[in-house]
Amino acid sequence: MSVMELIQLRGKTRKAFQHGAGRIELSEANREALAHPSISIVIPALNEEASIRSTLECLAGQDFEDFEVIVVDGGSTDRTATIARSCGARVIVADHAGISYQENLGSKAALGEIIAFTQADTLVPPDWLRKIFREFEEDPDLVAVTGPLEVPSDAPFWVKIEYKLWSLIRLICSKMPMPFGMFFTSGPNIAARRCAFEKIGGFDEFLPVHEDGTLGKMLMQTGKVKFCGPLYMPIYVTVSPRRAKLGLRGFNRHYLYILGDLFPFNILFPEHVWKSIRMRTWIDLLRVRKMSEMEISLRVATFARRVEILQVLGQPDRHVLAHG
Repeated sequence: MSVMELIQLRGKTRKAFQHGAGRIELSEANREALAHPSISIVIPALNEEASIRSTLECLAGQDFEDFEVIVVDGGSTDRTATIARSCGARVIVADHAGISYQENLGSKAALGEIIAFTQADTLVPPDWLRKIFREFEEDPDLVAVTGPLEVPSDAPFWVKIEYKLWSLIRLICSKMPMPFGMFFTSGPNIAARRCAFEKIGGFDEFLPVHEDGTLGKMLMQTGKVKFCGPLYMPIYVTVSPRRAKLGLRGFNRHYLYILGDLFPFNILFPEHVWKSIRMRTWIDLLRVRKMSEMEISLRVATFARRVEILQVLGQPDRHVLAHG
């Protein structure tokens, strides 16, 4: 069965499900083909009942049909899982919350050869999956793609400017020759071949923050990567501006971990000052992610213990903090 025939068949079954038409008769070969979608979308979620329906409705409106949606719930106390199931997503309930842990759990259950990641407060355009699939289809050597992040029109002006600037920096860094090139991935907009993702062991579950950016650096070591946009054929998504609630100062402190990839901050700040900034930034992000103060305390203690172990082994903990 050709790719186009498979996409058309999946479209028929999806529309039958959405319109309550019941089951359609399928041959054994067609059932086997449908059991292995081209793309698996993994969405980690925790108490996202206010936004996840919009995310899943955007995915239902894709002009590409050969995909599955997996929502990994981190133990929500609201209707997140119920809403996800009602929208046709496959829901996995994790035994504990943790964005990297949830993403890795979803990837292990994924059936597609391409795994795409987005988040439960993100809106994707109708051609998002089609563009992702085309990039991998046209270039067999490509192992991962990412693209720019947009913000809603009602976001603060300074947030719009910073996101545009960051997209431009990501584009420039991706075009630089090795060893100076950098592949900055972002959690709401990543797609990778399963083989490459599994080769690097998935997301680093020990990192408290910036697990998505670190994933890009590891994927870059496995093969060809591509940043699509923002000027030509972009693969973009629209993210929630809720981190803007931190204010201009808090927002930029939050993103110091990104600049830590570009500049030697250990020269600008004493080590203990850098650690303090990084830990405060991490705690701010955990609060934005709606974690309880008790859960935040447990994570801080666990991470501090890991830093101690690395020091005993003679490994610099600044690397961990810089990518946290």
